Order: sequence, then C-alpha cells, then structure tokens
Amino acid sequence: MIRPLTITLFLFALTAVTSVWADTPETISQAVASNSSTSVSRVADTRDALLLLDEGPLHLRMHVTLNGTRLQDARDAYVDRIFKTLDVDGNGKISRLESRKSPLFSSSRATSSNTFLNSLDEAKEIERREISQTVDRLGGETVAYRQDINGDKGDLEVFKRLDQDGSGSLDPAEMAAAADFIAKLDTDEDQCISFEEVNPPPPAPNPNTPAAQRDNKLSEIISPSIAEMLRDVREPLLIRKLHKKYDRNRDGLLNQGEIGWAVERFKSLDANRDQNLDEAELTHIADATPDLELAIELAPIDEREPMVRVLTSQGKRIDDATRRDFARIAFSSAVVSVSCRQIDSVRKALDAAMEQFNQLDIDGNGYVDTIEAKERLRFQRGLFESIDIDGDGKLFGEELERYVMVRGEPAATSCRVNLYDTGHGFFQQLDRNADGRISRRELKLVEQSLKSLQKAPGQAVKRTDPIRNFHLEFVRGSFQLFATSDQPTMNPAFQQLAPGGPIWFQRMDRNNDGDLSWDEFLGPRTVFDRVDQNGDGYIDAKEALKIK
Repeated sequence: MIRPLTITLFLFALTAVTSVWADTPETISQAVASNSSTSVSRVADTRDALLLLDEGPLHLRMHVTLNGTRLQDARDAYVDRIFKTLDVDGNGKISRLESRKSPLFSSSRATSSNTFLNSLDEAKEIERREISQTVDRLGGETVAYRQDINGDKGDLEVFKRLDQDGSGSLDPAEMAAAADFIAKLDTDEDQCISFEEVNPPPPAPNPNTPAAQRDNKLSEIISPSIAEMLRDVREPLLIRKLHKKYDRNRDGLLNQGEIGWAVERFKSLDANRDQNLDEAELTHIADATPDLELAIELAPIDEREPMVRVLTSQGKRIDDATRRDFARIAFSSAVVSVSCRQIDSVRKALDAAMEQFNQLDIDGNGYVDTIEAKERLRFQRGLFESIDIDGDGKLFGEELERYVMVRGEPAATSCRVNLYDTGHGFFQQLDRNADGRISRRELKLVEQSLKSLQKAPGQAVKRTDPIRNFHLEFVRGSFQLFATSDQPTMNPAFQQLAPGGPIWFQRMDRNNDGDLSWDEFLGPRTVFDRVDQNGDGYIDAKEALKIK
C-alpha cells in the first residue's frame, strides 16, 4: 500500500543524496593491516580466554578499548576527576567530611553519638589510593565474562516451529513450506519476522504481584551467570578445569587428541616434546597463536570507526564484512558470532532509574518519601539514606540523578563479555545479516538457507546436524540502581542495522531492513523500476546512492 506523498516532495527527497560510510572487506583489511595485534595491545586491555567446546577449547584473544584507550586508563582518569571534585579547598587532601558529599562514600551507617569519636573520624584524610580502591570495588573487573543461563532453548523452540510434523527433523517439504509459514508469524505487520515472533517470550509478570516477587521471578528468567564455558587463561583453576573436561584417560596430561588442537599449535606448547601437555606447559597457553584475535572498541570517537575487527583467525569468516559492529567466523567445531553493542551506559542507567523514580512517586509531587520508597525492598537496606545526601527524608530527581551519574561512571569503565549459547543456529541461518529479523529478502532465501544445512542433497535435517553456534557480545558495564547487574536479554544479542543510504531512502525504509519494497516506496512505479537496477523487486542502499 502506497502512502500519499506529493510528487514534488518525493522528487525533492530523491535529490537529497547523502553518502554513507560502509565497512567493506577492503577497508577492514586495510584497517587490520595498519593496526597489527602488537600495536593494538599497547593501547588496549588484552585478554586471552578459552571457549570450552566439547571437541576442544577455542583460544580467543581480545583487545578491548574505550574511546581509543585502555579501560584501566579511563578508570584512572575518572579517579583523578573525583579527587579534584572532592578537594573543595584545593589543598590536595580530602577529609572524611568532604568525602561524604559524594555518592561514592555516602553511607547509611549511623554516626556515633560520641562527639569526640566523630571528630576523629572526620579529621582522617582520604588518599587517592582509597578512592581508586572504592572505584575498583564499585566498577568491578575491567573485563568480566557472563553467559546466558538459558542455553539453546530459544534455538530449540525455533526448530520446533519449523518442524511442523514434530518428526524431529526438517524434511525437504517442510523446508519448501518454511517461508510461507514464517511469513504468517509477522504479528506486528512490519514485513520482518523477529526472533521474538518466531520464539515468543514468556508472559510478563503479573503487575499485581509484590515487587520483590516480580524481581525474583524476572531474575530467574533472565539473570546472567558467571561464564562456565568462557574462561580467562589467567584463572588459577583453569588447568584443573581443562583436565576435568578433556583428560579422558585420567593420566594427568593432555594429548593432542584429547585437547583437539591443531598439530602445530600443540607442538608450540609441548616444550619437552613428549606429545603431552603437563601443568607447566599449559600455563603458557597465552603464548600460543590464538584461534581468533579481535580488536573491540566499545565507544568509538568517530562513529565510522569499526567496533569489531578480526585481526587474525584460524577459521573462515562467513559474514559479508559490511557491518562495523559484527563478525561471524566458522571453525570446524563451532560458528562464533561477535558483536559490540554501542550504548551510553551512564545515560542508560539514569533513564532506567528515573523511570523507576516516576513509578515510585505515587502522588506525583516531584519527590519520593520514605513511605513511597517502601515499595522497593532495596530502599529498606539503606539506599534511600545514601541518595538523600541532605537528610531531609525526601528524594528529589536531582539527587537521584547525581547519585546515578557518580555511581555509573565506574561501571562504564568496564567491559562485559556476554556469551550466548545459540544452539545449532537455525534462526541465525535464516537471519543472514544478523539483525534479529528475517526480512522479505531473507524470506525468499529460507528454503535455500535450510537446504545448505543438509549433509547430502535431499536429506532431512536433524536438529543436531548443524555445528554449534555461539554469540559473543561486548558491551560497556552499566550501573543499575534497582537491580544487581546489567541484565542481558533472554534472547541472543542481535544487532540492529545502522541506517544506510541517502536520507530519502532511510525515511521510506520504515522497518529499517535495508531494502525498499514497492509497498514502502513513496513514488511512481516507473521511478521504482528505474532505481531497482537489478530488477529483484527491492531497492537497496547501494542502488539508492546511485540516484543523481
């Protein structure tokens, strides 16, 4: 259906051509060539980790930066700013009394009734080292690993939807009918089928349920857990975990067959050439060439800068390398997708806190009192008093904003590496551009995509036929006032496409799938056919950019 628009406005928009930077394979290669892993590691927080697959561990090396610098450097700069802010009299020292003006040191601990003891406490000075320790405690590890506790449940549900006869496999007839079936799942009629539409989430908690019970139930569904499959090589108990998982003959050593590494990689660690890796040799894992080496920029200074760069890989890159925030690499034992979510984590924390504040301000008078605060259990444990710096028994929006801003900065200097087990990747197979939706262009390729999973032409595809899929998402840490952590979504961390093409194209592409269909196009059919140069029924951003 064509929405009305005057031809004059259409032609005006059509002439407003805007160039958009795209991350082509050539530009990625040039970027990698000019930024070796050695030079990257000098300005990045570098971590080596093992993804503990059943066939053997996959060695990942990650160079993480924030605004082009190390996470620890960004945290140190924040400590310097805090010190200068608290040092009101500029004498280079911070008293306890001065420190209590900051949410970093505010406490609900009651002061002593002894005036003399209070005077002694207030006379103590806080050194920069103590501020740094507080910021480290509140911000946590600069790089932390978490994983989705729901495993591949979402992928299983997607497979079940495709397996319409419930036989446990997708036969050629089901593959052929899959596109029509999936198209019917477009409940919001945006002409794209999202992961949530294929795999509907569980119902929202009953709003009449007490807040504590709602939060506990939500936590059970979507809370992250410390990653068991992704382990840092510096972890003291890593070698014990490797033996427990891979030492099949229980001789206290790992041979090449047990650990599943390539011959050359195994030899590089086997210092005594006994064809086994002992504990001493395993401590040098980080010295070996990794299976995948990445450069991750959490907050690019230039919005055109890549957020995900593949520096080296022993696998095959299978995405089209056109996205600055995404890469997908196929190894013999698994397909690993990598994405980086760009967010202003302090602003995100503030928005979430203010939303809760408005809900708590039942009478709408612009502040939250102790009675209203009792709706949230955490306030009963001293949070109210910590935010209420002036002690008037009222929380105003300005107090809440200040508290969240100061507390949010330490977390924002950290990186959360979220590992999602996406099962055998049936939805990912259909969602070729990894934006979490099956577009109309992708819908036409559904049968072809499913057939590519066949072990032999004409065969049915069992759920376990495709190799395992995992998704690594890098995101800045975020302070959450009314939760214990920055909870990831229950579903895989899909990345929305950045708008592309000229302005007129972006405005017509209302569902942001990167294509204009005739239904979306706001102009004559003759113009549509002229712009659609390859005649596939869609205008993509590249075709739109050619219009002069």
